[in-house]
Amino acid sequence: MTKRSICLLLMTTTLSFNTYAVTLEESYQATLKNYQNKEFNDARIQAAKEQTSQAKGTYLPTITAQGSYQKVDGFDDQKTVNINLKSNLFNGGIDGDKVENAKKNVEISKNLAKLDQIKIYLQVVDAYFDYIIALNDYKNFELLEMQARDRVSDLSKRINIGKSRKGELFQAQAQLASVDVSKKNANGLVKQYSESLKALTGLNQDSRPVYVLKSNNQAETKDFYVQKMLNREDIVNKKLNLEQAQTSYQIAKKHFMPSLDVNANAYALREGGSSSSRNSDWDVGLTLAIPLYEGGIANAAKREELQKVNQETIALANLEKDVVIDVNTKYEQFLRYQDQIKANEIAYKSAKQSYEESLKDYALGIISNLDVITSLNLYLNNKKEYEKSQLMAEYSLKVLEASAGMIPEKL
Repeated sequence: MTKRSICLLLMTTTLSFNTYAVTLEESYQATLKNYQNKEFNDARIQAAKEQTSQAKGTYLPTITAQGSYQKVDGFDDQKTVNINLKSNLFNGGIDGDKVENAKKNVEISKNLAKLDQIKIYLQVVDAYFDYIIALNDYKNFELLEMQARDRVSDLSKRINIGKSRKGELFQAQAQLASVDVSKKNANGLVKQYSESLKALTGLNQDSRPVYVLKSNNQAETKDFYVQKMLNREDIVNKKLNLEQAQTSYQIAKKHFMPSLDVNANAYALREGGSSSSRNSDWDVGLTLAIPLYEGGIANAAKREELQKVNQETIALANLEKDVVIDVNTKYEQFLRYQDQIKANEIAYKSAKQSYEESLKDYALGIISNLDVITSLNLYLNNKKEYEKSQLMAEYSLKVLEASAGMIPEKL
């Protein structure tokens, strides 16, 4: 076994890949640019603002240029050209309620834009860590393959001088073949996740994610994340939906109230008809409408809106319960991986020390080659599990934070 191989094996204990570095945040920012979410959300927000403008327009009078011609038996033909003004003076506040509901649609649209960013960030986190974990596994198999080749080379030389048996060489060759299969599988996963990440981010072929493991991951308390999630945009939107349903119910109730409208005309031409009408240049009138009976339509509409209020109330309560369950699941998942780090570190260091000693013992002829292979496999497996537990702890923390709405700011 070469000194170079032994030194590389013992020194490579953290993730460090010599590639064009792309951080998680850079991958997220690239994904935002790769998708047209900004344009889509801007259009959705603008559409909601236009709905508000339409609702506000009901406060203003409508002014129309009109012209009419009418033949009446026994009278002169009637001709009129006029400007007509119509305006609602009172309808129980329905117009104001509709404006408030429209304004809430603008808030909902803005919140949906933030939710889209959270969704994209979670997709990037999944793709990013899939690649990093697969690449770490590949590097470990690569290291194991190098050690296995050294074992085969060393044993071949020892057989030639009568210090080892052919059976030991066959064991080493079998290990090498097994490692080669595992390495090819790991390489396939690296390529698969690499292509997925590139498709997501739109980054070029030269870019590679690089992640430096942190020595310690600190999370806030569970209650902190619960409160964050309860203030997340989907919860806020569900509350706005409930407020809109309550407002729509009030609108339905106000259909029983009277309405008062004004109607005015200014005439440029008025021919025919009675002499009094021909001599007038303008007229104005008020219309008071009091609903008495509509075949039960108004009552049915009111009951329908009340049921929508009940639906939104239940939907909000269920979503808040789901949030608490989601926090518990993600928080406990993080703690589980975090707790594994220390145990895996102890196992890794013990296996590393055992492998170092087995190399010395083998050189002295105390143990067999199989013992060295077993020690090597245990060492590299524990190394891989130790690094994976660190990565999974960081991954689960990123997911927990993102689910609470804690994502990088959009550049």
